Amino acid sequence: MNHKKVITIFVILGILFTILGGSLAYWSWSSNNTQSTAVTFTVTAGMSCSADGGGNITNQTMLAPSTCTNTNYALIRPITVSTTTQTANEIITVSMNLHVDSISQELLDSDNFKYAITKSSSSCDGPIQGGSFGDLIDSQTSTVPLLIDEEFVGTESKTYYLYIWLDEAETNLNTMNKSFSMSLDGSCSDSGDILNKIYAYFGYQNSYFKSDPYYDNITSITFVNEINIPANAVNQWNIGTGPSNSSDVKAWLEDDGSGNNTFALKIGANGTIFATSLSQAFYYMTNVRTIDFSALNTSETTNMSNMFFYTGSDATDFTLNLGNNFDTSNVTSMSSMFLALGQNSTNFSLNLGNRFNTSKVTNMSSMFSQTGRNSTSFTIDLGNKFDTSNVTSMNSMFAYAGAKATSFYLDLGNYFSPIKSTNLDSMFSGAGALATNYSLNLGNNFNTVNVTSMILMFSNAGANATNFNLNLGNKFDTSNVTSMGSMFSDVGQRTTNFNLDLGNKFDTSNVSGMIGMFRNAGRNSTNFTLNLGNKFNTSKVLGMPSMFCNVGRNSTNWSLNLGDNFDTSNVTNMFSMFYNAGMKATNFDINIGNKFNTTKVTDMRSTFFEFGNASQNNFVLDLSSGDFNNVTNNMQTFLDFPTAKATIYVKDAAAQSWIIAQNSGFSASNVLIK
Repeated sequence: MNHKKVITIFVILGILFTILGGSLAYWSWSSNNTQSTAVTFTVTAGMSCSADGGGNITNQTMLAPSTCTNTNYALIRPITVSTTTQTANEIITVSMNLHVDSISQELLDSDNFKYAITKSSSSCDGPIQGGSFGDLIDSQTSTVPLLIDEEFVGTESKTYYLYIWLDEAETNLNTMNKSFSMSLDGSCSDSGDILNKIYAYFGYQNSYFKSDPYYDNITSITFVNEINIPANAVNQWNIGTGPSNSSDVKAWLEDDGSGNNTFALKIGANGTIFATSLSQAFYYMTNVRTIDFSALNTSETTNMSNMFFYTGSDATDFTLNLGNNFDTSNVTSMSSMFLALGQNSTNFSLNLGNRFNTSKVTNMSSMFSQTGRNSTSFTIDLGNKFDTSNVTSMNSMFAYAGAKATSFYLDLGNYFSPIKSTNLDSMFSGAGALATNYSLNLGNNFNTVNVTSMILMFSNAGANATNFNLNLGNKFDTSNVTSMGSMFSDVGQRTTNFNLDLGNKFDTSNVSGMIGMFRNAGRNSTNFTLNLGNKFNTSKVLGMPSMFCNVGRNSTNWSLNLGDNFDTSNVTNMFSMFYNAGMKATNFDINIGNKFNTTKVTDMRSTFFEFGNASQNNFVLDLSSGDFNNVTNNMQTFLDFPTAKATIYVKDAAAQSWIIAQNSGFSASNVLIK
């Protein structure tokens, strides 16, 4: 079928925004009926292609700065596109545009007036197309692409979601009470191709080419649209879905020409290769350096767990570019998908391409764990469709990725909102651990309000960085977290300048476990400052052993303010809690608050061992909130404590006597009854 037919779809919808009424301050953005936004959609029929914009909007009442999913202020429209053809497997390509008929200059000038089209009804993250109108429009009328040659097969129907909104970051009052008018149009064309679907089955672990003695000697993998097996092929396998059509897809080995008894793996079919599951497809093929997926169609694949498990882990130079055809729009599981991928490659690069759509994925646990672990150079490009809106499991997702890279850079962009996963244990543990240059950007939407466990979440991350800077942002909400054991242990421990900003939503009011939470953080930094904020509430914490052990140990300048809510009334274990913290700091500043209650504590071994040992500044410890009657383990509680520089407040004479007995340098002159 060589002919082409191009058919204009139609004008699907017309959007008219008119905002009436007085002025409002952006920081409040309330509105009323007299300031409502009227929106009308009209839907007309098409020919070989049609679309349904869903009829009129009845609940759209106003436009104001908001998130894209706020139904009160943002426009959200489902658009169902359908194709009709006489041949079941005929490929039709569809393009769709948002035609901007008119727009006010103030909205055009704003970086916050945005659009997105996705396959998700609950998130505008990872859009097929999206951005700011101002980036694409340089006049009062212009066309913005939404779909570009999307492939439909036969009488296929797909639903997309169009988002138009004024981002919550908008503060310019000049964008208020402005109008715009838009319509949706498009075209579809017969590509001239018939899709011949042939399905492959890759087996598990030691199946087919993953079996001895081959798996360790394969250096490249290439998918091809033909079966042309040379006479000197080393081996071959039938890997079609079977058994009736198992020979529809062939895999075979050819000598790769290196002279090292290593092979190139070819996978071919006389048609387009599909796979409903690619789980463990290239499991433990440790010497693979390159993979060409151009002849594999992954649009129907639902499972990619362990797909590249240890793939290329022994290759010295590994690069994986998934390209323009690696469609993951129907995948639900990506657990351990890239685990240890290319972990020993000198230079590691992973580009997920522009069709790596994760909008249906629910499991990303260990997805990038140990990728490029021992690589000197480490890069991951998540693309523009990395959508985590339905992911419920993210533990160990980036654990030890690029751990030994000289430079580590990971930008999560706007992809992690909302996070449905309740467990973020070890998510970034060891990531970029030995990188001299370390950068982790959680993006603007890393929203953790649903998370309950963050054990080891950042442990050892950026441990070797010259400058360690981690800002958790204003959406890192920990109000539901119950476990933070070792959450920041060893972060930036060898850095010169240590900066950890917990943001304004780091709420620990429900946390019960903080064992080793900041142990060794910024241990060797010259300047150490840790601001825990005003929501660092420890009233439910039961154990704090090693919580601040070795924190800023070798720093010259050391400052720690535990705030007004550092409440230890339920803590039973303080073993090594401040062991060696700020030990070498000549400028030492500690504010422990007035709720350091030791009434329930039984173990205080090494709690203040060498705490602020070199301090040239006088400082105060307020221990007057409790007694020490239940302490049974008190070995070296105050060993090498700078008694001459410290004043300790206690509850009563009994507590005073107990403290003085712990260190020969203490006396009633510096252990005072409050």
